[in-house]
Amino acid sequence: YALIFALLVLRPAQPLADLQPHAPPAGTSVACAVTASVLYSDRVVLPSGVAPALVHVDDGAIMHVEQAAPEAAAAYARARGLRFEDFRGEAISPGLIDVHVHVSAVGGRGWEGYATATKAAAAGGITTIVGMPLNSLPPTVSVDALEAEVAKAAAEGLHCDVGLWGGVVPSSLGSLQPLLADERVLGLKAFLSPLPRSAGYEAVHPDELRTAAKAAAS
Repeated sequence: YALIFALLVLRPAQPLADLQPHAPPAGTSVACAVTASVLYSDRVVLPSGVAPALVHVDDGAIMHVEQAAPEAAAAYARARGLRFEDFRGEAISPGLIDVHVHVSAVGGRGWEGYATATKAAAAGGITTIVGMPLNSLPPTVSVDALEAEVAKAAAEGLHCDVGLWGGVVPSSLGSLQPLLADERVLGLKAFLSPLPRSAGYEAVHPDELRTAAKAAAS
């Protein structure tokens, strides 16, 4: 196997209370599409594990989560005049995040684009994907390439949230800061092993990787 090294530098996570879930696309079976309801399941995924709990949802946002028996969950809904949805036997989980997704929207490779990639993700309970920088031509190693990628994604339409990795190649070492300054770029990816010319993406030397790491840390 070829040795491949990926440098993934994530931004600090938002506090959970600051996150605002969005309504899932039409056609998915995600329960939180319901407005102003109390959802109940005996299999709610919580920080402490899987347990019976209620999830209070209003206008696409999760307002409250509480471990509860079904009777208590139904009483919670009645006291607030909310619809009660019983999903016993089904799992209610936070949306998943896939940080390693290959989407080829720019450059005419003819591979999967954002419309189908994000629709498939949403159907599987993934609410955020992070696209790799090397599948498009040109790869996402500059702000101009980033703008082209974002424009193509917007034109195709998105069915879940999307972030992007910025690419590190020898020619981009001097322009990493503008990429990292863009909130749509969540980190950097680099290869140490040689890639075929058809990839349109060059490997870096370990010294160049150190330069990229210092840029990401600054």
